[in-house]
Amino acid sequence: MFGFYKLYIMVYCTLVYGEELHDLHSKELDKFSETHDLIVLTNLPQYFLNAETILYERNEFSYYEKLPFLFSLVKEHKNRVVYFDVDSIDLVKDKNFGFDNKSAYSYKIFKNTDYTDTQLRTDDGLNILCDIYSELGYEMCDYLHERIISIPYSQKIDKMFKEIVKLQPVFEENYSKGKKWKSYDFKRYSKIGCGYGEGGALSIILKNNNINILPLIEKNLI
Repeated sequence: MFGFYKLYIMVYCTLVYGEELHDLHSKELDKFSETHDLIVLTNLPQYFLNAETILYERNEFSYYEKLPFLFSLVKEHKNRVVYFDVDSIDLVKDKNFGFDNKSAYSYKIFKNTDYTDTQLRTDDGLNILCDIYSELGYEMCDYLHERIISIPYSQKIDKMFKEIVKLQPVFEENYSKGKKWKSYDFKRYSKIGCGYGEGGALSIILKNNNINILPLIEKNLI
């Protein structure tokens, strides 16, 4: 239905911001880049000797920036690109992932559609997401975890990139830095930056463009 699984020689990308994460991960990323096509969005490119870098120019950190970055690379390379959070490199290195030709893949997919609006709103982060979707006229969809994301190239990539950019201020405003949350995770995210509900934007854009979503799996080479 979606074509044969393929083992791609593909582009990888990640986002690194701040001295602490660079101190922890830059050497490992450089090593990874010796055998993989890796592009790093970073505010401190001097940390990297081998990996290709793109300068992160904003003064404030936004989790959301991974999305326009990822989609721009898919557009540029006209090929599937895999994004991974920098602290999740162990989940992608030395792995052989199998992909079909058309689907987007995620580290984990949360089945939000299995729950009622009332049930979802008991979570303060999802309560905000419900409000955003309602205001924009969207129905709830399943949620792609942002830790690892793989986006295929398609004729819709320009349209989806524009939609990602259009939603960015909406998500950065609603998931702002310093916002008070009940959720432990969101409390932690809000101390660091804004736009930490970015999976909600990604998920609805993929749904509205009829892009199939699947959980990430590793394929064995024989």
